[in-house]
Amino acid sequence: MNEETNREQSGYNVAKTDILDTIRTLGLVTAKEIALVTNRTPEAASMALLRYHKQGLLSRGTLKGRTKGYTLTERGLERLGWLESE
Repeated sequence: MNEETNREQSGYNVAKTDILDTIRTLGLVTAKEIALVTNRTPEAASMALLRYHKQGLLSRGTLKGRTKGYTLTERGLERLGWLESE
């Protein structure tokens, strides 16, 4: 891999670690809460949460209306532990 790819992956893992750690700390969260806590736009937070849900790292349910709530899965906890050991 080249240096630029390594930097991109490093930034991606930092973002993933930041979001997963926030969910571990707060428990059930919405995209708006993640956006506020991690200084991301609501759109960026929502897309990241959806991506992690599709990867099996988060479980998702409807809170009220169309608002989605996310929690860590066992796989998400394992991935976070792996990311923190890097």
